[in-house]
Amino acid sequence: QWVWYEDYRKDRREFFCAIQLRDCMKEARKLAQVMTSKPKVVQIVKDKILFQETFDRDLSRWKKYGEAKTDIKDDSLYVKGYPFMLWTTGEPFEGSCVVGLNFTPGEGKGGTILAFPGSPRKGLDYSVSAGRTAPCHHLPPGNKDIMEPYNWGIYTYQVSVHRNRTHLRRTGDGLKMLNVLFNDPCAEKHKKYRIELLQFDKSFQVIVDGKLVHYYVDAGVYGRVLTKGHFAIKQFGDISALYDNVQIHKLRSTKP
Repeated sequence: QWVWYEDYRKDRREFFCAIQLRDCMKEARKLAQVMTSKPKVVQIVKDKILFQETFDRDLSRWKKYGEAKTDIKDDSLYVKGYPFMLWTTGEPFEGSCVVGLNFTPGEGKGGTILAFPGSPRKGLDYSVSAGRTAPCHHLPPGNKDIMEPYNWGIYTYQVSVHRNRTHLRRTGDGLKMLNVLFNDPCAEKHKKYRIELLQFDKSFQVIVDGKLVHYYVDAGVYGRVLTKGHFAIKQFGDISALYDNVQIHKLRSTKP
């Protein structure tokens, strides 16, 4: 889908416009170039660990935005409600990395978004993730939704789960759909899932419990390939969830 977020909301608006068709054709052409180029086989392995969080104390290594309820329970982060976004702090992660964490959805209707690697637009900071109180001076005219300051203010790849389907998208210049799967890999409530976000060279993968869910090759249609930034957890809707055992590893390639 190459649609603007607002296209879903306005009656009598053309489903496709010239900009969307242009992006569709650009991505198809560039992807064809990638797929017909000489294949290169590499084996990827985890290298040194860059970040680890077991939520056994507090959130001192994170920056929280939004009004959702949070608590530390049994070495897990408990979150209830929305808006909520939690970013790692310190030096941004750079180069090929894999982020892993445990996710246990609870009661309520909504879902979870995991973003990596995320960085703000020039002149902005991560406060554009603050939900209802986020700065919005950078938005195009007419964009009023609570998600839009983040969608237009943070460059990142993101995956959403536990919403009866799963979306892989990119933000920064609006919300761009990259892939959709209607078989939700984290559908069951109160079940612990292990989710991994893998970014290597120009490819981005989402893996749940060892199974590949999303795979995307960034051909540069929506801007430069994203390789530097922080990791974030975001919730939407009236959902509760537990998060624990966050690990970020550097990746390196070896001969197969």
